[in-house]
Amino acid sequence: MPLVFANPWGLLALLGIPVVLAIHFLHRHREAIPVSTLFLIEIAREPARSGRRWHRLIPSVPMWLQLLLVLLLATLLARPHLPTSALRVAVVVDDSASMRAFHSDLADALADLDRVTRRGGRATEWLVIPANPTRPRLYAGNDPAEWIATLGDWKPVEGWRDPTAALRLARERVGPDGLVVYATDTPRDNLPSGAALLSVGRTIANAGIAGVTVTARDDGTTGWQAVIVNPSPDEARREWWLGWDNSNRTPASTITIPAGGMTTLEGTLPEGATRLTLRLDGDPFPLDDSFPFIRPAPKPLAMARLGEGVPAWLAERMTRSIPRLGSAPIATADFALIATEGETNPPPVAGIAFSTAGESGAPFLGDPVVSATHPLVQGLAWAGLAVQDVPSPPPAPGDVVLLWSGSHPLASLRTAAPPATDSESTNPENDTPPVALGPSGPQLVLHFNPTLSNIERLPAAAILLLRFAETIRAAKAATTWEQLEPAQSLAPFLPPTASHRPLVMETLAADGSVIASLPVAAADRAPDEPGFLRVRDDQSIWLEAAVAFADPRESDFRPRAAADTTANALTAAARQSIPASGPSHPLLILAALTALLTLYHFSAPKRDPSELADSSDPAGSPAPADLPPQSPPASAPSA
Repeated sequence: MPLVFANPWGLLALLGIPVVLAIHFLHRHREAIPVSTLFLIEIAREPARSGRRWHRLIPSVPMWLQLLLVLLLATLLARPHLPTSALRVAVVVDDSASMRAFHSDLADALADLDRVTRRGGRATEWLVIPANPTRPRLYAGNDPAEWIATLGDWKPVEGWRDPTAALRLARERVGPDGLVVYATDTPRDNLPSGAALLSVGRTIANAGIAGVTVTARDDGTTGWQAVIVNPSPDEARREWWLGWDNSNRTPASTITIPAGGMTTLEGTLPEGATRLTLRLDGDPFPLDDSFPFIRPAPKPLAMARLGEGVPAWLAERMTRSIPRLGSAPIATADFALIATEGETNPPPVAGIAFSTAGESGAPFLGDPVVSATHPLVQGLAWAGLAVQDVPSPPPAPGDVVLLWSGSHPLASLRTAAPPATDSESTNPENDTPPVALGPSGPQLVLHFNPTLSNIERLPAAAILLLRFAETIRAAKAATTWEQLEPAQSLAPFLPPTASHRPLVMETLAADGSVIASLPVAAADRAPDEPGFLRVRDDQSIWLEAAVAFADPRESDFRPRAAADTTANALTAAARQSIPASGPSHPLLILAALTALLTLYHFSAPKRDPSELADSSDPAGSPAPADLPPQSPPASAPSA
């Protein structure tokens, strides 16, 4: 196991070792010469002269004790620790689509991190999870080759997501002593949960398809228009073509996209082409270089008229403004325009009910119109609505009133009811079941006469009727043609009855042939890769869709950059794993005190006991008069 230090700066105390050695190198050792009288010291004194400053190092007990004290002090400050458990590392990987461009960079950076964490033989346990906490984890274990290979097969497709929730989850998994790393391509400051940043991004040139729209033209043809964006700082020239049915394609053409700008492409859908793909030639980010799309085909709706007095203009306006809406008998219709007389409640048939009573001279309702909080009327302006006060069916218990004029209800939503039947068709003798008059479903009740109002010229009224018709369309058990994004939920595009039988999601080629299929639930998501799909059961096809990436924010690589703060985080993780006062801490303090006392013992000046005895006896000291006379110093010979 490697030896780690809680405070590596404490090792700077080892600089005291050369200081101690320098002091002993500079210390000049003098030989003690005993003399009988003090005046001889003046004779023996040599004249001062310059010489070498460094002397031979003579080992001594004080020197070794001083070096030992420096070592003990550095150990106390650095607090070495031998970890006894594996280092737990949690990597939260940014699962935004732009990370696809840095697969190899991310693998290399994490491989380097693995080598650093295993330095010295310490075991490492890895947990790799995406930034989306609802997605399953990518890896858990201690085999770096396995999880690096897992990341190599990982293909993110989502937009950027705040990693705070995932970082908190990672911290809970590894604990306070573990290491949490956020791997991304865009640097970010002040990561929560003490996470380290490992950014592998860089600026690359990229131009891609931001979206394709398909519209019906007045001449009966269907046109398409695509938006091509170039967030790079340089102008881009790209080749493009349109393909369908696997083998058909238009000739390649060149398009120039200005730096930091956009341009459009447009054309006419080929006759009979259902699944198409717009393509650009390749660049380092291939996800936005192709855009699969389909010819739109909303579920068909059939509308019937029930009752006398249905305004012809209302039926004609709805047929013209609502896509794929046609007329049909009540028995096969999806909903009906239901005319009632006075306060008679409409039959329980899915549709739009209203009153036909009243005369043109009836007074108008004077109170302002107030709308409820409901998706059908959300964001609509009703200030210009003018209706006359005529007899109309009252709201039934359980109805949701959508519009009020004072205390007078103007529009309400009635929930689905059992289908209406013709009581005359029932035969009591043979118990023949009654004949259904119309489909069951929700009912929008207008508590006024449309002819005696201005809803024909009110945009809010047209939007209300359109929204209600789309709710009928969404609930209809029929094939839906939709344009989806990668990993988008399929549940909103499947009717509730679709979950009653096992579903299969098929991946399709452009010609409609099945590439692969797997069982799915109604709440599953679209594939992560662009392409075509179909959701069906053993009887019906519920969904035909194209999956395409269209997020220009992820195609912009200008803010991408590299950054790495894992080194400091590793040091902090090692410091967290060391107790404030380990079992060896008191022993080191005791050893330091012992060394200090020993150093004092060997460094204190020592005197000869005989000298102490002589100095204490005045009689033993020679008198100054007994000293021999001092002879003059010999004079130097003359030249």
